[in-house]
Parts: sequence; structure tokens; C-alpha cells
Amino acid sequence: MNTVTTYLNAVWKRNKQFMLQETDPVLLLFLLFMTNYRISFKIIAIIGIFICRRRFRLQKNGVFYFYLSMIGIGLVQFLFFSGDLSMAHGLVVLTGCITWLFSLLAFQQVRVSVNTHTESQLINTLKVITVLNFFVSLADLIKIMLTQHSLNPYNEISSPPYGISSGDMIGGVFGQLHLVNTVTCFLLIIFFLYKQEFRFSLMALIPFLLTGSNFGTLILFPVLLYILIVKRGIIYKYYALFSIAIIVVFYVQITPVNFRYMRQTLAKAAMQLHIIPQPVAINISKPVKKTPPVDFIKLYEKQHPAVRVDTIEQKVLMNSDENPVKRQKREDLVFYRKDSLQKAKAQMPLFNSDTLIRFDFVKQSGKITSFIQTKQFLLSGKSRLLFGAGIGSFSSRLAFITSRIVGDSKILMALPYYETPAFKKNHKAIFKYLMYMDDEEHSVTNLPFCWYNQLLGEYGLLGFISFVVLYLGFFLRRFRSYRYGLLMLGGMLLFFFFDYWFERLAVMIFFELFLLMEIRFNNVKENKEEEAV
Repeated sequence: MNTVTTYLNAVWKRNKQFMLQETDPVLLLFLLFMTNYRISFKIIAIIGIFICRRRFRLQKNGVFYFYLSMIGIGLVQFLFFSGDLSMAHGLVVLTGCITWLFSLLAFQQVRVSVNTHTESQLINTLKVITVLNFFVSLADLIKIMLTQHSLNPYNEISSPPYGISSGDMIGGVFGQLHLVNTVTCFLLIIFFLYKQEFRFSLMALIPFLLTGSNFGTLILFPVLLYILIVKRGIIYKYYALFSIAIIVVFYVQITPVNFRYMRQTLAKAAMQLHIIPQPVAINISKPVKKTPPVDFIKLYEKQHPAVRVDTIEQKVLMNSDENPVKRQKREDLVFYRKDSLQKAKAQMPLFNSDTLIRFDFVKQSGKITSFIQTKQFLLSGKSRLLFGAGIGSFSSRLAFITSRIVGDSKILMALPYYETPAFKKNHKAIFKYLMYMDDEEHSVTNLPFCWYNQLLGEYGLLGFISFVVLYLGFFLRRFRSYRYGLLMLGGMLLFFFFDYWFERLAVMIFFELFLLMEIRFNNVKENKEEEAV
């Protein structure tokens, strides 16, 4: 007993020493709290780190001026061009300004960590986060397995958020935001590959794949091919090749349904990019004949006596050796359930199907339609072209929250209802019709969520110029210092098509941390090499 106690005490002391001396514990806690999806955690992170460090002097650089410029553009648009000085609009603008301020303060604290700690301490901090996220992501997967009673829930015939959509439940240490897990793991994979820490790169790759993001895989795969073909050093090529092999095995053996879905999406996207028509929107003015509520499941059971209601809860592997007739019956039942859900949606006041604006996502994806809507809005007036619609008024996470079309934290949901006609008839209309459609249409290719839509739609050309010159310019001017930085920068420019990442207050913090590390420590190494010569 004494031997076990002594061993546990030794392990505790060793880990305690590691955490306090070989990592940056303040940065570790800050990242874990700040990147969690809860707004309350982000507020605690910002206040807590300034109490711990008390570094209130902000360094003036391109990123500093970018964040301030976004606040300035938003305030000028609100005061002089919006024509709406109501309290509801004012609170929305204030919330948007606070979000930008939080981004600035987070960047400041990340910069302080990079400038005051060694490279090994920062790398060890990222290793701790990677390990924690790996095990929490596995725990998320185990919960899904237990719920689905399956060792491979990805291959089950099941309605979302399970089945092929099971990856949406893999949030890791970031909580309920699986896409934050996806993008952060993408950055960690590249970072540890270049640091030749393959164990940790693998521990980032597994959660990345578990989130089931096809778009993320389409960004990571070419990066790994670039490392395999172009990057010098046999060890990098081995790491890249092994990672590619894991991705291929995962898609072929674990998620073949997802693989087929990705191929279909790519084929559809290729077809749509050849000819880009104008947005197809049909306003239904004729009343739709409403049918009385029907228990569609029981009706199906009467028509198919061999299939009982309790088979709804049974799961079937798509590639199993089950009797084809039996499997077809169950697939029919799942399809029938979706048809029942569609009929239920048609009677929900939220969708108001009689006047619902409808889009043809087969001819043109919702994403492309959203870009065209943004372009048309900008060209509709000089003030809109320069300043956009204003904070939370055209395309942003804040706009979706205050319009009550999506839910979020209790803090943000406490904001008063607010939406503009520009948002309602454009990006909200796309999202609303998308939610009305079957789950198969709920793809990133149809979602209007996109940083570029927010940047141009709400901040206009002035915001776009500020982003390119100040924010991107700050990092691009130092491109000679980068080894992995340009790959991360290119990846983020593509991931900006995913979501409103600056509003998430999560992914961009990691992105800025990695590039600041690249700038500082690679410059130091280059200076030492020059001195040695």
C-alpha cells in the first residue's frame, strides 16, 4: 500500500512540475476556457487572464488596427447610415463591438505568452490541449456508440444527429462545436507534423476525422500531398504518407456512406461551377392544401405488417450481410419517417410553407446563391458598398441569433429580437428553406454561413480593405519566416467559407498563436544561423 502511495505521489509531483514549469499554465487555461462554446466561459477567460497577468498595454500593429477598424466601421454605419437608432439595434451593435474587443484582447494575451515563454513551453502547452481533446473526443464517440448500440455509428441507417451525421456530436474540449474541433485539429496536425511530433499529430488527426467534416478533409488532403511531394526531408514524407493512409482507411472502412456523399457533393459542385445562374427564388402565393394530422408511422405499419414500430429503433449497417429484402424494408421505413417529418414541417408556423421562399439547390448551391445575394446587396447603394449593412444586419452569427432562427447561449439569446429586411429576404431565407428541406441538403455547400459574406455584407469594401491590408498584411509581410505558416494561412482562407470564425472567438485564437510562434522563433533561429556564419 505504501509503495502504491509513494508511486502516485511521485507521479503527481512529476506532472505538477511539468505543468507549472514546462508549460504556460495561464495560457493553457485561457485557451480551454476561451475556445469553449459557452459565452460565460469566454468572459471568465478574458477577465481571468488580465487579472493573472495585468498586462493592459496593447501593442499597436496591423492586427490591433484591424480589430479597431472593424469597431469603427460598425459604429459609423450605425450612427450615420443605418437610419435605425433603436435600442434593439443599438444592443446588437454593442454586442458586435464587444466581440471584436474580445478578439483584440485575446490576441494581446496570446502575443504576451509567445514573447515571454520559451518555444518548448508553448509546444508542451499545445501537447496538453491535444491530449485532452483526443480523450474528450473519444468520450463523445463512446456516448454515441452507447446511444446507437453500435461500434460504428457512422455506418448506421439513422436520422441526424446520428448515423452519417454522428461527427456533429464530436465537440472535444470545445463543447458542442464540432467544426471548431475540426479546424483546430487541422492546425494542430500541420504544426506537429512540422515539429516531427507524429504521436501528437496523430492524436489531432483522429478527432479531426471523427468530426466527419468532408470539407475539412478536402482541405487537409492536398496539404498532406504537398508535404509528401514538395517538402524536403524523408521523415516529413513518411508522416504525411501515413496520415494519408489513415484518412483513406477511415473513409473506405469506417464511413463509406460519407465517402459516397462527398463524391456526390463534389460532382454536384463541379456541375454548378460551370454555369452560375442568378438565384432561383419562387415565392409561393397560392395556398397549399392542408391535410389533417396523420400518424404516418402507424399508417406505414398497417401497410407493411412485417415491420413493427420497434424496428425504428433498430440499427442496420449499410455494408452488412443482412437479407436485402429486410434491409430494403427498413430503409423504406427511414425514408417514410423523413417524409412524415417533411409533412410536419409544412404545418409548423416557423416555416409558414404557404409563403416560404424556395430555392433550387440542385441547379445552384445555397452557398453560391448567398454570394450572389451579397454582391447584389453591395451594388444597391454607395453607402452599402462602402460600409455594408452594419453589425448583425446582413450575414453573421449575431444576425441569425437575434432573428431567433437559431439558438445559442442564454446570454446572447437575452438580446432583443432584431432583423433587417436585407437579412430576412437573403441569407435568412436560404437558411430557413434549407432547414425545411430533408437532412441530405443540410450541407456546408448550402449554408450561407461564411466570413466573406459577413465581411463584405456587414462592413463593405472598407472592411474588406482593412482585413486584407491590416490583418492579412501583418502576417504576409513576414512570410519569409514561415515553415508551416503559409499552409495554415491558406487553409484558414478556405475555412472562412465554413462559418463566421471571428465571432466564434475560438479558432482564430489558435491560428494567431501558431503564426506568432512561427514569426518569433523562426526569426530567432535565422538570426543565430547568420551569427554563426
